[in-house]
Amino acid sequence: YHKDFALHVLTCGSDLERMEKYDESMSNLGIKYQNVFHIGYDEWGGSDMLGPGGGQKINLILRYLEDSKVPDYDVVLFTDGYDAFFTRNAETIVGRFLGFKKDMVFSAEKNLWPDQSVVFPPSHTIYRYLNSGTFIARAGELRRFLQPVADSADDQLFMQRQFLTGRFNAVLDVEGYIFQTHEEQLVMQSGMLY
Repeated sequence: YHKDFALHVLTCGSDLERMEKYDESMSNLGIKYQNVFHIGYDEWGGSDMLGPGGGQKINLILRYLEDSKVPDYDVVLFTDGYDAFFTRNAETIVGRFLGFKKDMVFSAEKNLWPDQSVVFPPSHTIYRYLNSGTFIARAGELRRFLQPVADSADDQLFMQRQFLTGRFNAVLDVEGYIFQTHEEQLVMQSGMLY
């Protein structure tokens, strides 16, 4: 593919010690990232994440897009900082994103959380529910998709409801082509997933 855009790799984590696996994987693959939490914030106000919460992540991403004046055609790759790690380089991830021919791709998981009453369409895999912890998107569509919310609001529920409106050029990665979530059978060995 011809790269006529910049890639912005973002994460959100207030406790750098809990980001060790994330940092290690990024370093091994030579991927530079920006922790949006550390752009003018001193404390986390998005709940303890033992229940619904995390709205502060949405507000931090919006602030980054605005403050950094990210062009609409640039690509934003976001992953949570504590429970995520990378196994492929940025070029592979972006190439797979472009292959979807969509402006937004969200990871999909097999468990519906936090609101069991939200109705998702069927999927040909067990991964049919949007997970807000990992996504890749064109910045312009991401700006349209996200809206400021209370820091204590639930980011995943907000994104699920937005996705289900059908107003966005978005898709779920139900085959785990870019993102893999919550799979107990996966084993990481010598930098490869099995």
